[in-house]
Amino acid sequence: MNRRGVSLMEMAVVLLLLGLMAGVSGAALWSIRTPSASAEGGLLVAGRGKALLTGVPVLVAERDSAGGGSPTALFLPDGRAIGSGIDPILGVTVRHAR
Repeated sequence: MNRRGVSLMEMAVVLLLLGLMAGVSGAALWSIRTPSASAEGGLLVAGRGKALLTGVPVLVAERDSAGGGSPTALFLPDGRAIGSGIDPILGVTVRHAR
């Protein structure tokens, strides 16, 4: 006896697996947040990009109204960031939950 096609059970298993994969990937995509679009965020992104392109460490400093400044982040040529309040992998400011 020659049987062609798929059984109802096979179809249900495939649909279950596809639904599970869609649910997991949807949850992962939902949790992605973009960096803030502030001027400081733009400077950090530009500094990291410059370090990656030139192969030279780039120091991004924050200036206050008196003209002074304190180091905010040091971006290394491999893409890492060093600084307080800076995510070392993404190079964006970290907002701590209070």
